[in-house]
Amino acid sequence: MNDLGQKIQEYFNQEDVKNNLSILVQKYFINEKQKQGFLKVFELVKKGEFDCVDIADFLNEMYRIEIERALEINKELFDQVYGDVYDELQQLYEENKNKGNVEIEKEKSSQAAPQESDISQTELLRKYNIFIKLSLFQNILASQEMLMEKFMSVGAIHELPLQSNHDLPTQSIQNEFYQAINAGDKIKAVAVLRVLCAKGKLGSSFLNDKRYLDFWAGFLERHYGPDVKQKFLKNPIEKKYLLEFLRFILEKRLDFNLEESAMIGTGLAALCQESGEKEFEEMAFGDEEQGKFVWAE
Repeated sequence: MNDLGQKIQEYFNQEDVKNNLSILVQKYFINEKQKQGFLKVFELVKKGEFDCVDIADFLNEMYRIEIERALEINKELFDQVYGDVYDELQQLYEENKNKGNVEIEKEKSSQAAPQESDISQTELLRKYNIFIKLSLFQNILASQEMLMEKFMSVGAIHELPLQSNHDLPTQSIQNEFYQAINAGDKIKAVAVLRVLCAKGKLGSSFLNDKRYLDFWAGFLERHYGPDVKQKFLKNPIEKKYLLEFLRFILEKRLDFNLEESAMIGTGLAALCQESGEKEFEEMAFGDEEQGKFVWAE
């Protein structure tokens, strides 16, 4: 931790600051899961990995708190909790963001260099650790936590059965996914996918999703012909079709490069393995021979 980060942590370790934060959380968040979720996000703020400027929008978007009240919460946070180190938090956030951008550029440039065939697993882990420590990925995790709380609290995740002919609720997690794509919001889009994988619902959530079926059937027909389209429609969540769709979204719509998308896919695969969705537990992985992360064929 650098001197700036140490200074910020020392400030937040003061008893009066911790007490003020506790009082504020008790005042505005009745649900215990919401309290814990917010505190996790605030830990990211303290580390300079989430911009405190975005707190009000985050509360409005994730908790559906009216924007006026979200702004009220943010104002009280500023007055009672982080206002004295606001400039330092902004500086730390910018440093982390710039560091993350530099690491991404390093990773991009390294892809053009020849790779030795005996690159060790340690090198892959190093590369993956760099990626997951970026502020972008930490914000994805925070968004995932908030989405999990939101949808679990209303039972929406449980409304994604393995097979169903019923339309999903208006405020379904699929709607969040497509809204994020349309807005170019890579943080929320990936967070939604992580929630689905963590709950073992990646395949079932797309099985009868008309937007997915119509869009991807049309794409396959244009690029591969009507026969491939018909094969897709017979089994739309066959691994090769769904993975190609996910790659298209991540790389073409959300502008992740090939290895970034594969590292995201590696994380999704781990979540699928934990949740028992065996079909997708090897969707992407670190290839030792190539020394990079790749999608399964």
